[in-house]
Amino acid sequence: MAFQQLYYTSCEHGLSGFSGYQFNAVSPDTPAETRHLVESLTAYEPPRSLLNSQTPQELARCPVNLVHVPGSPCVSAQVRYVGRDSARRVGNYFAHALSTPDFDRDGDGLLGIELWDSEVWRSTPSPSTVLPELADVRPGPLSRAAVGRFLHGHPHRDLLGPLLAATLDALAHRRTVLLVEQDSTRVAHWIAALCYLLPPPAARRLSFATYLHRPDRGRLHLVGTVPEIRIDLGPEHQDAFHLLDLVQGRAPELTVPPLARLLTRIDLPATRIFWARAAEHLRGDEPDPDAWHGPAAATAAAAGTPLTEPDIAAVIGWLRHSDDLPAPVVGAVLHDLHRQQRLRRDRLTELIGMSKAAGLPEFAQQLTGEVVEHDLLLFRDGSPQALDPVRIDDPEQRLRCTSLWLNHFQEAHGAAALRLLAWADGAGLEPPEHELARHGARITERLLATAVTAAAPVGLEQPLTAAARRWPAFRQGLAGAVLGLEQGRPGQFREVLRTLPPGLLTEDDLAERPDLLEDFLVVEVERHRARAGATLVRILAARGSGEVDLTLLQSLWPGHGNRWSHAEAHTLLRRLPPDLHWTGGAGQWLAATVLQDAPGPLELAAFLQLAELLSRPPRADWLPADAQACVGYALKLRTAIEQARTADQLAELLDDRPADGWLPAQALLRRHLPRALTDRMVHQPAVTGPLLGRLDGPTTADYLARLDEQTRRVSRTAPAGEPLISHLTAVARAKLAERPRARVVAILTHAGNRWPPADLARLAEAMRPVHRGWADALDRALAKRPPTLTQRLTRWLPDRRTRADRSPTPPNPQE
Repeated sequence: MAFQQLYYTSCEHGLSGFSGYQFNAVSPDTPAETRHLVESLTAYEPPRSLLNSQTPQELARCPVNLVHVPGSPCVSAQVRYVGRDSARRVGNYFAHALSTPDFDRDGDGLLGIELWDSEVWRSTPSPSTVLPELADVRPGPLSRAAVGRFLHGHPHRDLLGPLLAATLDALAHRRTVLLVEQDSTRVAHWIAALCYLLPPPAARRLSFATYLHRPDRGRLHLVGTVPEIRIDLGPEHQDAFHLLDLVQGRAPELTVPPLARLLTRIDLPATRIFWARAAEHLRGDEPDPDAWHGPAAATAAAAGTPLTEPDIAAVIGWLRHSDDLPAPVVGAVLHDLHRQQRLRRDRLTELIGMSKAAGLPEFAQQLTGEVVEHDLLLFRDGSPQALDPVRIDDPEQRLRCTSLWLNHFQEAHGAAALRLLAWADGAGLEPPEHELARHGARITERLLATAVTAAAPVGLEQPLTAAARRWPAFRQGLAGAVLGLEQGRPGQFREVLRTLPPGLLTEDDLAERPDLLEDFLVVEVERHRARAGATLVRILAARGSGEVDLTLLQSLWPGHGNRWSHAEAHTLLRRLPPDLHWTGGAGQWLAATVLQDAPGPLELAAFLQLAELLSRPPRADWLPADAQACVGYALKLRTAIEQARTADQLAELLDDRPADGWLPAQALLRRHLPRALTDRMVHQPAVTGPLLGRLDGPTTADYLARLDEQTRRVSRTAPAGEPLISHLTAVARAKLAERPRARVVAILTHAGNRWPPADLARLAEAMRPVHRGWADALDRALAKRPPTLTQRLTRWLPDRRTRADRSPTPPNPQE
C-alpha cells in the first residue's frame, strides 16, 4: 500500500472546473470523505502582520501548519502560505495532504510529527489533476537528538512536565492543548518531544496541528499558534482547553501525574531503546497510558534511573497483578528495585513476599537478613536512611534477632534505647520482662537525672509513652524510678511530673503513695485547664479538712490575678460543699472575685447569679464583711429597681449610694437605673429634680440620652407622654455639671423648636410651678410659632359673621 496525495489551493485549474479554492489534483480513487476531511483540516489564515507577504523571504517567515489526524483514513498535511493567487488576491495557501488507511504500516514506524519539513511536501499546483500515490515517505530533520538539544537550550524546558500532564489529560478526556510559541518550528519540536516521550501507542493516537489562526476552534489533541494570535477562551471553553504559553513560561495549574514526572527524567535520545525494552514487559492490551507506568518505571530502574515513591508503587502494583510474568523477569525487576535507595520498609516487605511467591527463597532470605543485620543499627542511631522494621516470623531467626537486639539495648540510653524498643515491637520480638524492667528503671533514671534544672526528655515524649504502653515491664521499671527520684528530692515531685510526658504516669501508679496525689492532680490541671474546678473538688475531698487555702487556688488557677470571673465562680462554687472554710488568702481571692467590675450585661447577670448563691447561709459566711455587704446591697438595689412604682422612689435610692469599692453594685446602678427612671412618672418634679443631680457622670449621660431620644420622637402622630414631660420638668431643677447642663438645654430647646404646639403648651404648663424661667422661655417659643390653619380659620370666622350682618352679600371666595 501507498499514500494517496491531495493538493488543495486557490487556482485556475482543478477538479471543480472553475477558478478558486479547490482540489488542484488528487490520487486516483481518493474517497470523497477523505477530500472533505482534508478540506476541513487545512483551512489557513496567516498572522495579520504577514498577510501581505509576497517575496520568498517574507513567505518563509509565515507559520507552517503540519496537521496529523490518526485514524482510518489517517490524514497528514502540510499547509503553507503562498500569498497571492492567480487573480492577485492575498490570503492564498497551499495544502499538500497524504492519506492512508494504515499510517503505521505504510509509514514503516514513522511518527506523524517526523514528517515536519520532509522532502515529500510540495507547495505549487500540479499541471495535471491526477497525482501518483507515494510508496516511500521519508522523515524530515526532526530526531530525538535534535529535539533533545532544542529542549536543553529552551528557557522554559521545565514546562515539559506540565505539557506532558496536559497531553495525557487531553488523551483521556478529549481535551485540546494549546501551545503558544515564537514560530511553528518550535511548536513542532515540542510536539516531537511529546511523541518521543509518551508510550508509543499513546503517541500514535495524538492528533495535532503546528499552527492554527483560530486555535480555540481546533478539536485536535495539540494545537500550536504564535504570540500574535489572540486566544480568547470564554467560560464555556475553560474545561475543553489547556493553554501553555511557551514564550512567557506560563502553564495551567495541573497536577503532574507520576508517569509524566518519570518521563521527563528520561534522556530523549534514549527513548527509542527505553520504550523498546519497556515493551518486553507488556501484554500489548494496556487500556491507557497510566497502565504503562509500572513497566516504564521497571525499565527505568533497570537503567539505573532513580525512582520516586509513586514509581516504586507503580512497579509493585504492576507485579502484583502480573501473575503470568516469568520468574526470571520478576527476579530481575525485584533486584532492580532493591538497588533503589531509601526504599520504605513496607516496600521491602512486599519485595520479600514477592520473592517467596516467585520461587526466589535465597533472594527473600537475603532481603530479610539485610533488614535485620544492617537496619537495626540505622534505626538505633536515628539515621534518615533507617526503615520501619520487618516482622520476623521464623522462630529461629526471631531468637537470633532477640539476642542481637538485647546486646544493643543493654548499652543504649535515651532516644537510642527508645528507638530500639520501637524496633523490637515492629519486628515482633519478645524480650525478657526482667531485662525490660531493669533497663526501664535505668533509662528513666538517666533521663530524669536533671529533671529539675533541665527538661531531659524533651523530644522523647512520644517514644517514651509508646514504650511504656507497649511493654508493661518497662513501665513498671519507669514508675519505680520516678518515685525513687522523688524520695531523693522531697517536695520536688511536681517538677519531676512536669518533666514527664502527659499520661505517662497515672493515678494507679501512686496507689501506694497517696501523699503525692495532690501534686499529681495539680500537674494534670496545668496540662488540662478545664479540669481545674473538678480537681479542686477532688483535692478538698481527699484532704478532708474542709479548708480552702490561697496556695491551692494559685496552683490550680495561675495567672488569674487571684480571682475568678463571676461566671467561673458561680459555676465552681455551686459544686463545692457549703460548709467549707476559706482561710485569709482564699477569702480575699473570693472577695476580689465578687467585688470586680461587671462592665457588660452578661457579666452583670453572672454577678447577680453569684450574689444570690453567696447571699444564703452557710455560703454567705465564705465572704469577708465588705464583700457580704456589697452582695446584700446589690440584691436589695435590684429588688428596689424592679418594685419601684414612681421615678421619685427610684431617685431616693441615690441617697444610699454603693461604696467606692463595690464595682458590680455601681455597674448595676448605672445599667438599670436610667431605663427604670425614664419608664416611670415623676410626681414631685421640684423634689426629685435636685436628687437627679446626684447621678454619677456615666449614669447621667445615659439618663439624658434616653430623654433626648424620647424628646426627638415627639411629633403630631406621636404626642409626648406624661412621664417624659414630668422628667423634663424635673431635670430642669437638677444641679448638673456644665456638660450635662448643656445637654438639658439642648433637649428643652429642641422641644421648644420642634414639638407640636399642644405638647409644647403642656410642657410649659408643667414647667411653670417648677422652673418659671424655662416656662417663660417655652411660652415665648410657642408665641413665635406661625398660626396654624385652625387658628387662622378661628380668626377669620368672627370677621365673616360681622360682614354678613352688615351686608347680605356672601364673601368673595377668593378673599
